[in-house]
Amino acid sequence: MSNIDLISDTELEAIWRWRVLGLCWKPNSRSANVAQKVVTMTKITVPLQSTALREASYDDATQTLNIAFTDGRTYTYEGVPDTVFNELRNARSPGSYWHANIKDAY
Repeated sequence: MSNIDLISDTELEAIWRWRVLGLCWKPNSRSANVAQKVVTMTKITVPLQSTALREASYDDATQTLNIAFTDGRTYTYEGVPDTVFNELRNARSPGSYWHANIKDAY
């Protein structure tokens, strides 16, 4: 769960997109006086351009990463930081990234 100062649902969506892209968002002065709300980020699923990996799903609230393979297997990894998910989805070779950074680490 993340605490985020909200102005509107549109701004929340923009914040989430920035976070998924690995960027940092800081509230502007207009949101400084807005009451804080607790927001649970939803699970995001992205296709992967890989011969071995089909897609990856990440749940920010639980730091759970699910990876579906092209042969039908699915693996779940817990305690995965969102930075690892972002690096996986942006990797030139998601399969190689998974093998080197996720497979035996989580």
